Amino acid sequence: MEEISHANAAPPRAEQPPRRQSHVRGISLAFVSFLVGAIGIFANLTELGWDKYVPGIFLIGNDGPFVEPITELNIGAKNHLEANVLAQMMAEVIRDRAPDLTVNTHHYQGESEDVWDQVFEKKLDIVPDYSATIGQLYLEMGGDSFKFGEDNEPELLNDLLTMKAIKEQQDTHLHVLGHFGFENSWVLLMMPKTAADLGITGKSGKLSEFLGSDALNDFTIGGTTEFYGRDDGLNLITSRYRFDFGTKIVLDNNVQKYAALEAGKVDIINGLLTDAQTQSGRYVVLEDDLGFWTTYRPLPVIRSDILEARADVRDALEELVGQLTADEMRDLFSELVAAGVTRDTITNGPDRNFEKIVQSFLCRQDLMDRCRKPV
Repeated sequence: MEEISHANAAPPRAEQPPRRQSHVRGISLAFVSFLVGAIGIFANLTELGWDKYVPGIFLIGNDGPFVEPITELNIGAKNHLEANVLAQMMAEVIRDRAPDLTVNTHHYQGESEDVWDQVFEKKLDIVPDYSATIGQLYLEMGGDSFKFGEDNEPELLNDLLTMKAIKEQQDTHLHVLGHFGFENSWVLLMMPKTAADLGITGKSGKLSEFLGSDALNDFTIGGTTEFYGRDDGLNLITSRYRFDFGTKIVLDNNVQKYAALEAGKVDIINGLLTDAQTQSGRYVVLEDDLGFWTTYRPLPVIRSDILEARADVRDALEELVGQLTADEMRDLFSELVAAGVTRDTITNGPDRNFEKIVQSFLCRQDLMDRCRKPV
């Protein structure tokens, strides 16, 4: 039979695959080129260290972004009772909200710089510290370059911490959450007899009364290493008020300081506004009435990798944000002092009295789920 040819008929299907294969091959080559370019960009960012700070740059697996699981946390604090109480509070609320985590506390770990070193070395994951301390010691900022105490202070600090981390190409960087709620500042305290010798009547005096005076030249002061060593501690006051003390003795905890003051071994000591003793009526407080000392606002300091891996840790810590007042902290410290809680009992512990008192405080503040009765 004669084969019939149709001039307008469509070409046989068998002739199409070569063009489709060429098209697919073109797409594949384009995709490969894109992938190679993306990998190159990522490699450059990684070399610069940006992958540690820019959110969303992860290794992608079948289940999405890969973050190494965290099952244990280490919370620490510097050599100050208030910081150790805040560290214990953070440990308790995290245990309450993230029961799968093993939470360890490490109390009295040195001064601020010592604690920060341990955070970068990943020996500690979370610590409490003060906004102005972070700004002045870690970020090395003068008082005029950052207005501490603004409502957006944590956000400003986080921006500065991130910029420092990128500049120094750190493996990890610090992140702060919101303020716990109360404010603190240095004060000087003395016995009423010493105050009377200086012509001070009542329960408080003003540092401006000694402006340019040599009346304190023969006095002995007892204070912490940090108070003496920091530019915003004793050095700031003596330079601004233009006076000085005769002898300086290092006393690194409240028990030592107040015992030395009571025994007459020192004439004046440094304290903090939240110390239980400042409201006891037993001591005369010398106030920085010209406002040279910075106001300190404590907040949680946490490594960024912990925040990325455990959103429940952030949620737990944010339960404490804005919840603590200075009066409540003083009352808590008074309870701890009455129970005989000291640096030695905490560091040689575990001190069950210390833990129970902090837990009871958090329950009274309705800050732990396990304390809440079913409705």
